[in-house]
Amino acid sequence: MILCLKNDLQVNSRTTFMRRLNELYNQEFNRIKEILCSFTSKVCITCDVWSSKNHLAFLGITAHWIDKTYSTKECLLSFKLLKGSHSGENLAAGLIEVLDSFEIADRLLGITADNASNNRTMMVALEKHYSTKYPKSGFSAKWNQVECMAHVANLAAQDLLRDFKQSFEDSDEYMENSNSD
Repeated sequence: MILCLKNDLQVNSRTTFMRRLNELYNQEFNRIKEILCSFTSKVCITCDVWSSKNHLAFLGITAHWIDKTYSTKECLLSFKLLKGSHSGENLAAGLIEVLDSFEIADRLLGITADNASNNRTMMVALEKHYSTKYPKSGFSAKWNQVECMAHVANLAAQDLLRDFKQSFEDSDEYMENSNSD
């Protein structure tokens, strides 16, 4: 179809396109890994998990750190397809795999996630892993988890507003009463 529109255009094959895409991914992965390995300070992680409409579970992982000039930096490390459910054990395994691949697992300071129960289970699984592999890190499910304040505020606002919501059936009556004031 592309050649019909512009016959002098060179169109690469699917395999060439995929090879070049993988090369670009590897270059970017190595660039980010080099940045993360260029300093020794701690790294914080934010993560979230959700399912697509076709029931595929994804884990997004972002790293946050302070560089040598004391500027805050962040970078998306992974948008990982999870195998299986959203269980805390699966989340921990996915997170450990990503942190190990970037060689920053031993410098993990904290994890920010929503307050879903699977994230608490993930933190317990991470504490177990860290107590064995990095016993001097002092990683603790209690002290290294930061619940996402935006998510907590959203839940609180929804709970507060729940009492103020008017049903759709009563909306005409409400409009009539509010216009007469």
